[in-house]
Amino acid sequence: MKKGLTQICLGRGSSIRDALQLCKEIGYQGLEILLTENGELTMNSGPADYAALRKMSEEAGGELISICGGGDLSDNDP
Repeated sequence: MKKGLTQICLGRGSSIRDALQLCKEIGYQGLEILLTENGELTMNSGPADYAALRKMSEEAGGELISICGGGDLSDNDP
């Protein structure tokens, strides 16, 4: 089992990079990142955004283990 942290503990305005750094500093192996309307990860994020997140996590030495959803995921617009 791996220990992880959820980014929501740091607030919706926190950065994924800062959260990954904190995980490293306190000995956690993974981070649950936030899906927000206007943040670093949104419903409009695409392959380039995901690649940047992967690179960021690899550089920080931590895993992005899950996503904490926010907003309305039940929109009728495909």
